[in-house]
Amino acid sequence: TGYAELHATDHALIYEDQYGLTAFDIKDGTKLFEEEGVCRDVAVDGSTFYALADEADAFSDSLYKVVEFDDQEGKKETIIEAPEVEEPYEIGEIKLDLVDDLLYITVENGILTYDINSHEQLWSVSIGDLKDRSETGDDYNYWFSAGITGNHVYAFTEKSNVANDRDNFLTVIDSKTGEVKNQYSFGKAIGAGPIIDEENGNVMVYLQYFNDEGAQGFILPIE
Repeated sequence: TGYAELHATDHALIYEDQYGLTAFDIKDGTKLFEEEGVCRDVAVDGSTFYALADEADAFSDSLYKVVEFDDQEGKKETIIEAPEVEEPYEIGEIKLDLVDDLLYITVENGILTYDINSHEQLWSVSIGDLKDRSETGDDYNYWFSAGITGNHVYAFTEKSNVANDRDNFLTVIDSKTGEVKNQYSFGKAIGAGPIIDEENGNVMVYLQYFNDEGAQGFILPIE
């Protein structure tokens, strides 16, 4: 499926899709530059932005690289080459986030964290192997998503199998070390989240429990 996103830097609007990206002057719309290739997401830091490029062949596992750009001059250098990751079911689930000095690559079954200055990988966590999400040691399927703040990553995991045994977890992970600080279990339900509400200092998870007409929201304070 196709998708497109628009990102604003200090001097440009960056149009990004699965065919590449194009930069336009933010004042008059003049095209500044374009870069071909499969682009999954963009993270912005002032006049610098970072593109998550996927250099894998069609129908093969993903080879993600983080490429640094100047918003007026274009491509500068590749700063990160991530480990090989299993081809995603939904390309819209692949995210690149820059929070403070940490760069996060979120994939469908985990997250990889890098120092933006040294470009070194600090930690990663995954359900199963990054190259094979089925290697979990049990007969469950897992769905993973993450919300990111300055101090913590909130990893939401939905677990189920063909017998409809389910559970949902919210795991609080220290952003700098990868240490698990806390974990919450929400039981058998269909879940969505986490949603980060920084203005009110909350993390929200929504759950639809079976035999329950309405969804329930769980609100936890940002740690």
